[in-house]
Amino acid sequence: MHNDARDFVEGWIEENVHPTGYDHAGNLKEAKMLALACRAAADEVGIGRAAVDAEFASLVNYITEAIEAANVAEVARLGSRND
Repeated sequence: MHNDARDFVEGWIEENVHPTGYDHAGNLKEAKMLALACRAAADEVGIGRAAVDAEFASLVNYITEAIEAANVAEVARLGSRND
């Protein structure tokens, strides 16, 4: 079940986490909202919160890192267009 939870969350993040721009340090509002939505979507497909929490020590932190990665990738993409 844990692999199902990881696969689901990673797929959900790929579809739902987009570059948001940089926010001030410590603001987790967007990540918290996305974590709630991700858990709700996981529940809808039969992957419970316990399985998600067992796979990710902190889903909010994991999503925060995904947002950061999306922002970095977007900056790189935009920078390469200007070269």
